Amino acid sequence: MREFLNYMNVQQIKAINKRTISTKFLGKTKFKQFRYSLGGNVPLGLKYHSHYLNNGLIVYMTGEEHNKASKVIVPFDKLSIEDDTQQYQILSQDTSFVNPIKSSKQIPLPVDYDNGFFVRFFAKKVGEKVPFEIKRNFMNLDPLYTYYAITWKLRGSRIVVMRANREAVFLADKKFKGLKVLIDNYIKYYGGK
Repeated sequence: MREFLNYMNVQQIKAINKRTISTKFLGKTKFKQFRYSLGGNVPLGLKYHSHYLNNGLIVYMTGEEHNKASKVIVPFDKLSIEDDTQQYQILSQDTSFVNPIKSSKQIPLPVDYDNGFFVRFFAKKVGEKVPFEIKRNFMNLDPLYTYYAITWKLRGSRIVVMRANREAVFLADKKFKGLKVLIDNYIKYYGGK
């Protein structure tokens, strides 16, 4: 029976990880705040984190961050959890709420190669250091993020393209810190001369 329960927990966690958009460390458990999904109360003072899923659900697991030892835990009262996203869902009755800003890439189109350049878009949550790339339709969607766009050279001699894109990244990094950390391939999407 124990092997079957462990197998079920592993399968459950695999399904959760497949749908996870992001995770967040939330602190330590309080007295009788959670129960294990497969039975039993979670002890006081255990570190736990949340998984925000692409279907709007929030799942809680043991551990400061996700690892092989993480177990799914279920709150007795969702309002007892100090998580802004969880609070928003409960108070707004919007269980489909998902953070609208997702990491994704704007891929150049044939017309962009004809023009020799295209625009890449980036977002960064206020207070965070490293931005991530997004598609154009996510620009200025959520006021909790700052946004930046850079013109990315696609055509010309390889060295000229590399230098132009490197310079664009270094100039942008002065206003939008973190781009130098994120981008290190200055000939990405290179289309030749």
